Amino acid sequence: MRNKGLFWLFISCLVLALYFLLAPFAKDYIWLIKSNPTSSVQPLKPSAWSPSQEVYENIHPPSLAAVLKANPPKEGAWGRVIAPQVKMDVSIYQMPTQANLLVGAATFYPDQVLGEGNTVLLGHHVQNPTSLFSPLTRIKERASIYLETDSKLQRYQVITKKVIPETDLTMIQKKKEPYLTLITCDTYRATTKRLIIQAKLVKEVAKVNKNKNTMQCDYEKQIRNLEAQHQQLVMKKTMSFILFGILLLGSGSGVFLYWKKIEEQEDN
Repeated sequence: MRNKGLFWLFISCLVLALYFLLAPFAKDYIWLIKSNPTSSVQPLKPSAWSPSQEVYENIHPPSLAAVLKANPPKEGAWGRVIAPQVKMDVSIYQMPTQANLLVGAATFYPDQVLGEGNTVLLGHHVQNPTSLFSPLTRIKERASIYLETDSKLQRYQVITKKVIPETDLTMIQKKKEPYLTLITCDTYRATTKRLIIQAKLVKEVAKVNKNKNTMQCDYEKQIRNLEAQHQQLVMKKTMSFILFGILLLGSGSGVFLYWKKIEEQEDN
Protein backbone atom coordinates (compact mmCIF):
# COMPACT_ATOMS: atom_id res chain seq x y z
CA MET A 1 0.00 0.00 0.00
CA ARG A 2 2.85 2.34 0.85
CA ASN A 3 4.46 1.78 -2.57
CA LYS A 4 1.12 2.39 -4.26
CA GLY A 5 0.73 5.71 -2.44
CA LEU A 6 4.25 6.76 -3.40
CA PHE A 7 3.55 5.79 -7.00
CA TRP A 8 0.49 8.02 -7.28
CA LEU A 9 2.32 10.84 -5.51
CA PHE A 10 5.09 10.52 -8.09
CA ILE A 11 2.56 10.55 -10.95
CA SER A 12 0.83 13.66 -9.55
CA CYS A 13 4.13 15.52 -9.22
CA LEU A 14 5.11 14.45 -12.74
CA VAL A 15 1.84 15.73 -14.21
CA LEU A 16 2.20 19.09 -12.45
CA ALA A 17 5.81 19.41 -13.57
CA LEU A 18 4.86 18.64 -17.17
CA TYR A 19 2.05 21.21 -17.07
CA PHE A 20 4.30 24.03 -15.87
CA LEU A 21 7.00 22.96 -18.31
CA LEU A 22 4.79 22.61 -21.37
CA ALA A 23 2.18 25.35 -20.81
CA PRO A 24 4.34 28.18 -22.28
CA PHE A 25 5.26 26.09 -25.33
CA ALA A 26 1.66 24.99 -25.84
CA LYS A 27 0.53 28.61 -25.63
CA ASP A 28 3.04 29.71 -28.27
CA TYR A 29 2.11 26.80 -30.55
CA ILE A 30 -1.59 27.70 -30.38
CA TRP A 31 -0.67 31.35 -30.92
CA LEU A 32 1.30 30.41 -34.01
CA ILE A 33 -1.78 28.77 -35.51
CA LYS A 34 -4.40 31.33 -34.47
CA SER A 35 -2.39 34.42 -35.41
CA ASN A 36 -2.15 33.37 -39.06
CA PRO A 37 -2.87 36.64 -40.97
CA THR A 38 -5.96 36.89 -43.12
CA SER A 39 -5.63 37.79 -46.80
CA SER A 40 -8.97 39.62 -46.73
CA VAL A 41 -8.80 43.27 -45.65
CA GLN A 42 -12.09 45.03 -44.87
CA PRO A 43 -12.93 48.76 -45.18
CA LEU A 44 -12.38 50.62 -41.92
CA LYS A 45 -15.66 51.44 -40.16
CA PRO A 46 -16.35 54.17 -37.59
CA SER A 47 -15.64 53.00 -34.05
CA ALA A 48 -17.89 53.45 -31.04
CA TRP A 49 -14.93 53.08 -28.73
CA SER A 50 -13.66 56.14 -26.87
CA PRO A 51 -10.40 56.70 -24.95
CA SER A 52 -12.38 57.19 -21.73
CA GLN A 53 -12.82 53.44 -21.57
CA GLU A 54 -9.11 53.17 -20.77
CA VAL A 55 -8.86 49.80 -22.47
CA TYR A 56 -5.08 50.09 -22.54
CA GLU A 57 -4.92 49.40 -18.81
CA ASN A 58 -6.64 46.06 -19.35
CA ILE A 59 -3.92 44.77 -21.68
CA HIS A 60 -1.85 42.13 -19.92
CA PRO A 61 0.02 38.90 -20.70
CA PRO A 62 -2.70 36.33 -21.50
CA SER A 63 -3.12 32.94 -19.89
CA LEU A 64 -3.16 29.62 -21.73
CA ALA A 65 -6.95 29.50 -21.31
CA ALA A 66 -7.31 32.94 -22.95
CA VAL A 67 -5.15 31.88 -25.90
CA LEU A 68 -7.23 28.71 -26.35
CA LYS A 69 -10.41 30.81 -26.58
CA ALA A 70 -8.92 33.41 -28.92
CA ASN A 71 -10.44 33.81 -32.38
CA PRO A 72 -10.25 36.56 -35.03
CA PRO A 73 -13.05 39.18 -34.71
CA LYS A 74 -16.15 38.48 -36.83
CA GLU A 75 -15.88 41.85 -38.60
CA GLY A 76 -12.52 40.81 -40.04
CA ALA A 77 -9.16 42.56 -40.30
CA TRP A 78 -8.93 46.21 -41.33
CA GLY A 79 -5.35 46.03 -42.44
CA ARG A 80 -2.16 44.02 -42.61
CA VAL A 81 1.42 44.89 -41.66
CA ILE A 82 4.44 42.90 -42.79
CA ALA A 83 8.18 43.27 -42.20
CA PRO A 84 9.95 40.91 -44.65
CA GLN A 85 13.38 41.35 -43.03
CA VAL A 86 12.21 39.65 -39.81
CA LYS A 87 9.44 37.51 -41.37
CA MET A 88 6.63 39.34 -39.56
CA ASP A 89 3.11 39.19 -41.00
CA VAL A 90 0.26 40.41 -38.79
CA SER A 91 -3.39 41.34 -39.33
CA ILE A 92 -4.61 44.67 -37.94
CA TYR A 93 -7.82 45.05 -35.94
CA GLN A 94 -9.53 48.10 -34.48
CA MET A 95 -9.37 48.74 -30.72
CA PRO A 96 -6.54 47.41 -28.51
CA THR A 97 -8.65 44.88 -26.64
CA GLN A 98 -7.15 41.69 -25.27
CA ALA A 99 -9.25 39.64 -27.73
CA ASN A 100 -7.87 41.53 -30.74
CA LEU A 101 -4.29 41.49 -29.50
CA LEU A 102 -4.40 37.72 -29.05
CA VAL A 103 -4.68 37.23 -32.82
CA GLY A 104 -3.05 40.32 -34.32
CA ALA A 105 -2.13 43.98 -33.91
CA ALA A 106 -4.54 46.78 -33.00
CA THR A 107 -4.89 50.50 -33.62
CA PHE A 108 -3.90 52.71 -30.70
CA TYR A 109 -6.27 55.60 -31.43
CA PRO A 110 -10.06 55.14 -31.78
CA ASP A 111 -10.22 57.52 -34.76
CA GLN A 112 -7.11 56.11 -36.44
CA VAL A 113 -7.25 55.99 -40.24
CA LEU A 114 -4.69 53.44 -41.37
CA GLY A 115 -1.96 55.01 -43.45
CA GLU A 116 -2.77 58.63 -42.54
CA GLY A 117 -0.74 60.73 -40.11
CA ASN A 118 1.02 58.75 -37.39
CA THR A 119 -0.42 55.23 -37.65
CA VAL A 120 0.19 53.74 -34.20
CA LEU A 121 -0.22 49.98 -33.77
CA LEU A 122 0.04 47.82 -30.66
CA GLY A 123 1.04 44.16 -30.60
CA HIS A 124 1.97 41.47 -28.09
CA HIS A 125 5.54 40.25 -27.56
CA VAL A 126 5.32 36.51 -26.90
CA GLN A 127 7.81 33.74 -26.16
CA ASN A 128 7.61 32.41 -29.72
CA PRO A 129 9.97 34.76 -31.65
CA THR A 130 7.95 34.37 -34.88
CA SER A 131 4.48 35.33 -33.56
CA LEU A 132 2.71 38.71 -33.49
CA PHE A 133 5.14 41.63 -32.81
CA SER A 134 7.90 39.44 -31.32
CA PRO A 135 10.02 39.60 -34.53
CA LEU A 136 10.39 43.37 -34.11
CA THR A 137 13.22 42.80 -31.62
CA ARG A 138 15.36 41.74 -34.60
CA ILE A 139 14.43 44.47 -37.07
CA LYS A 140 17.09 46.97 -38.15
CA GLU A 141 17.01 50.59 -39.23
CA ARG A 142 16.27 51.19 -42.94
CA ALA A 143 14.29 47.93 -43.13
CA SER A 144 11.06 48.05 -45.15
CA ILE A 145 7.64 47.63 -43.54
CA TYR A 146 4.50 47.33 -45.65
CA LEU A 147 1.06 48.52 -44.55
CA GLU A 148 -1.97 47.30 -46.51
CA THR A 149 -5.52 48.64 -46.25
CA ASP A 150 -8.59 47.90 -48.36
CA SER A 151 -7.73 50.73 -50.77
CA LYS A 152 -3.97 51.27 -50.72
CA LEU A 153 -0.54 49.80 -50.12
CA GLN A 154 2.25 51.72 -48.39
CA ARG A 155 5.93 51.04 -47.91
CA TYR A 156 7.69 52.53 -44.90
CA GLN A 157 11.36 52.60 -43.93
CA VAL A 158 12.46 52.15 -40.31
CA ILE A 159 14.16 55.27 -38.95
CA THR A 160 14.05 54.65 -35.18
CA LYS A 161 14.26 51.63 -32.92
CA LYS A 162 14.53 52.09 -29.16
CA VAL A 163 13.30 50.92 -25.77
CA ILE A 164 11.44 53.46 -23.63
CA PRO A 165 9.49 53.51 -20.33
CA GLU A 166 5.81 52.62 -20.75
CA THR A 167 4.92 56.11 -19.50
CA ASP A 168 6.78 57.83 -22.37
CA LEU A 169 4.15 58.87 -24.95
CA THR A 170 6.39 61.14 -27.02
CA MET A 171 6.56 59.00 -30.15
CA ILE A 172 2.88 58.10 -30.32
CA GLN A 173 1.55 61.62 -30.57
CA LYS A 174 -0.68 62.41 -33.55
CA LYS A 175 1.10 63.97 -36.54
CA LYS A 176 0.19 65.27 -39.95
CA GLU A 177 3.20 63.64 -41.58
CA PRO A 178 2.80 59.94 -42.50
CA TYR A 179 4.59 57.69 -40.00
CA LEU A 180 4.12 54.11 -38.88
CA THR A 181 4.77 53.49 -35.18
CA LEU A 182 4.77 49.94 -33.81
CA ILE A 183 4.69 49.32 -30.06
CA THR A 184 5.32 46.13 -28.11
CA CYS A 185 6.90 45.05 -24.83
CA ASP A 186 10.68 44.76 -24.86
CA THR A 187 10.40 41.17 -23.56
CA TYR A 188 7.73 38.49 -23.33
CA ARG A 189 7.98 38.60 -19.54
CA ALA A 190 6.29 41.20 -17.33
CA THR A 191 7.98 44.55 -17.97
CA THR A 192 7.53 48.31 -17.69
CA LYS A 193 9.54 48.96 -20.87
CA ARG A 194 8.27 49.26 -24.44
CA LEU A 195 10.02 48.63 -27.74
CA ILE A 196 9.18 51.36 -30.24
CA ILE A 197 9.72 51.02 -33.98
CA GLN A 198 9.03 54.13 -36.05
CA ALA A 199 9.15 54.26 -39.83
CA LYS A 200 8.55 57.00 -42.39
CA LEU A 201 6.48 56.66 -45.55
CA VAL A 202 8.54 56.00 -48.67
CA LYS A 203 5.93 55.10 -51.26
CA GLU A 204 2.17 54.72 -51.58
CA VAL A 205 0.06 53.19 -54.35
CA ALA A 206 -3.64 52.60 -54.82
CA LYS A 207 -4.67 48.95 -54.99
CA VAL A 208 -5.76 47.96 -58.49
CA ASN A 209 -6.71 44.68 -60.12
CA LYS A 210 -4.95 45.25 -63.43
CA ASN A 211 -1.52 46.48 -64.46
CA LYS A 212 0.01 45.99 -61.04
CA ASN A 213 3.10 48.08 -60.41
CA THR A 214 6.47 46.85 -59.19
CA MET A 215 5.74 47.63 -55.55
CA GLN A 216 2.52 45.60 -55.56
CA CYS A 217 4.20 42.67 -57.28
CA ASP A 218 7.05 42.72 -54.76
CA TYR A 219 4.57 42.92 -51.86
CA GLU A 220 2.55 39.97 -53.12
CA LYS A 221 5.75 37.96 -53.57
CA GLN A 222 6.76 38.74 -49.98
CA ILE A 223 3.29 37.69 -48.78
CA ARG A 224 3.50 34.35 -50.59
CA ASN A 225 6.95 33.70 -49.11
CA LEU A 226 5.84 34.58 -45.58
CA GLU A 227 2.70 32.44 -45.82
CA ALA A 228 4.74 29.47 -47.09
CA GLN A 229 7.27 29.91 -44.26
CA HIS A 230 4.43 30.13 -41.73
CA GLN A 231 2.93 26.85 -42.94
CA GLN A 232 6.33 25.15 -42.80
CA LEU A 233 6.84 26.39 -39.24
CA VAL A 234 3.39 25.15 -38.17
CA MET A 235 4.14 21.74 -39.69
CA LYS A 236 7.51 21.58 -37.93
CA LYS A 237 6.00 22.52 -34.57
CA THR A 238 3.16 20.03 -35.05
CA MET A 239 5.59 17.19 -35.73
CA SER A 240 7.60 18.16 -32.64
CA PHE A 241 4.49 17.99 -30.46
CA ILE A 242 3.48 14.63 -31.94
CA LEU A 243 6.94 13.17 -31.32
CA PHE A 244 6.96 14.55 -27.79
CA GLY A 245 3.52 13.05 -27.18
CA ILE A 246 4.73 9.64 -28.35
CA LEU A 247 7.78 9.92 -26.09
CA LEU A 248 5.63 10.97 -23.15
CA LEU A 249 3.18 8.13 -23.74
CA GLY A 250 6.03 5.63 -23.99
CA SER A 251 7.62 6.91 -20.78
CA GLY A 252 4.30 6.79 -18.93
CA SER A 253 3.68 3.24 -20.11
CA GLY A 254 7.16 2.23 -18.94
CA VAL A 255 6.58 3.69 -15.47
CA PHE A 256 3.20 1.98 -15.22
CA LEU A 257 4.58 -1.43 -16.25
CA TYR A 258 7.49 -1.04 -13.81
CA TRP A 259 5.07 -0.30 -10.98
CA LYS A 260 2.89 -3.30 -11.90
CA LYS A 261 5.96 -5.52 -11.85
CA ILE A 262 6.93 -4.32 -8.36
CA GLU A 263 3.35 -4.82 -7.16
CA GLU A 264 3.32 -8.41 -8.47
CA GLN A 265 6.62 -9.16 -6.74
CA GLU A 266 5.22 -7.88 -3.44
CA ASP A 267 2.13 -10.07 -3.81
CA ASN A 268 4.34 -13.12 -4.33
